[in-house]
Amino acid sequence: MPYIKMEDRGQYDNSIEDIVVHLERLEENDMSGHLNYIIFTIIKRYLAKKGLRYFRLNDILGTLECVKQEVYRTILSDYENSARDKNGDIK
Repeated sequence: MPYIKMEDRGQYDNSIEDIVVHLERLEENDMSGHLNYIIFTIIKRYLAKKGLRYFRLNDILGTLECVKQEVYRTILSDYENSARDKNGDIK
């Protein structure tokens, strides 16, 4: 779950905003490759500094799965519901 304490978020906000600004400038079909690169590079560099251990890899994979589910739960499902409301339900 991405809901860390409010006082802990500020240390990341400027860096995240810089990344978002760069992603906004890309062509739509280039964004996913760049986002993949950013996420993978953060993970790879973290592991290079902390060391390759099973529990770290397990935590990272679990985190990625939770991020996927949080995107679906908080963003995609609302989008799908509004599309269904606009276009009608499947019969």
